Amino acid sequence: MSSTIVRASGQDGPILWTAPKISLPLWGKLWPILSKSPPKAAEASARERPFWTRSGQSGQSWHRAGLQQRSARIVRPAAEWKTGVAMSDTMRLQSFDLATQDIAEADLDGLHALSISVGWPHRRSDWSLFRSLGRGLAAFDDIGRVFASAMWFDHGETVATIGMVITSPRVQTHGGGRFMMEHILRECGARSLMLNSTRAAHALYLSLGFEVQAVVCQMQGIVREGSGAPKLDASAVEVLAPDDLPRIVALDKAAFGADRSVVLTRLAPLSRIVGIRRNGHLEAYAMRRPFGRGTVIGPVVAHSEDDAILLSASLLGDLGGRFARLDTRQPEGRFRTFLQSSGLELYDTVKTMTRGAPLAAVRPGQPGIYALAAQPLG
Repeated sequence: MSSTIVRASGQDGPILWTAPKISLPLWGKLWPILSKSPPKAAEASARERPFWTRSGQSGQSWHRAGLQQRSARIVRPAAEWKTGVAMSDTMRLQSFDLATQDIAEADLDGLHALSISVGWPHRRSDWSLFRSLGRGLAAFDDIGRVFASAMWFDHGETVATIGMVITSPRVQTHGGGRFMMEHILRECGARSLMLNSTRAAHALYLSLGFEVQAVVCQMQGIVREGSGAPKLDASAVEVLAPDDLPRIVALDKAAFGADRSVVLTRLAPLSRIVGIRRNGHLEAYAMRRPFGRGTVIGPVVAHSEDDAILLSASLLGDLGGRFARLDTRQPEGRFRTFLQSSGLELYDTVKTMTRGAPLAAVRPGQPGIYALAAQPLG
């Protein structure tokens, strides 16, 4: 039987094979089958919206309204390429839904794995602390894997902060962050809101009505031995006792602009607390507690940079050779120069954004926030 060389154009280039000569009527029936190639994505059903790819690849589409993710794959049998015999394409369509639940009921290990996946330093114990202070939700698939989280923290009836907004890298660009934020905003109601935005989430928060107020500098590093406050009277600093908590809360409210008594009451047993008292009045305080890679200093509330330096120096003094972190909105100046001389260099920045009310300003001679309690807590 004589044969001929047949060329067909496939998705992955021309296909050549040797085929026996056959009659024209029969060839007319076979040619549409032999030259068949997979449909283009634009011609696929609008409902399914798969990405058509070669074997070994896959595409994904995030359906925000239903929190549904689908992937489609075209598999060409190896025999087609080896023998030149055109075989039918097959499609494997994988589909799953992401459900939401109260974050208090979410798997702690799953939340911890989520924050690790985006490079955040939180420990399981840090997650436990935030869950005890706030409310929110987590999104997970049908086998329990956590794909997203978002929380809010109530500071009285009129103010809240938002934090721990994380979406898995797998779904970051497919509307997951917006879906979670819309849920949080509904829960927060008419409260004035504050959050600290990463670069990745900045455009999302702008579209939701948040405005940039300040830049937060994440200062961290290995504390140098002998860190202290040169030319300042360290004797003014004292360790504060539990019965000082009402005065701490009152001073903090004057600086923050809202009542953080729930947060401070929860942080106090976990922290070393120092303060500066003048003429019987508490004028400054600072806390230090375990967090992330080591220790975090915050909040720091003071009337001046000098007092903020004194408090920070007191809390850094016995941390020589260990990792510490302090997040501040202070621009370059004496306070940040002191932190750098102590081994805490600028590592990263985020932007404080608000909706409904401006950020409380830091002015010399008045109580101000010189270090955040934590980025989710303000």
